[in-house]
Amino acid sequence: RAIFAAAGAKIGEPGDDALMKRALAGHKARHESLMAGRRGEIVALQDGATRRHRVVILGFRAPGEASKFCQSLQAAGGKCFVRSDAGRAASERAPSN
Repeated sequence: RAIFAAAGAKIGEPGDDALMKRALAGHKARHESLMAGRRGEIVALQDGATRRHRVVILGFRAPGEASKFCQSLQAAGGKCFVRSDAGRAASERAPSN
């Protein structure tokens, strides 16, 4: 069964799966209060023959909530933007721990 979300926030720059797992762990450690009630997932992106991954933070009920999260993260020196297609099925996402 697919799981859908209203909005998500992409953080950082895309990279390989191992790099994104380290980025997600570091983000959780540095921004514990921002991450309360949220989960991070690694999404695989296909660009021609290149497969890259990106960290997406989920758990927002609306794009405005994700925007506030991004503003807070950017104020703390992070990179973030709201993704409007966070409703993609969870089965399309790479697993993260």
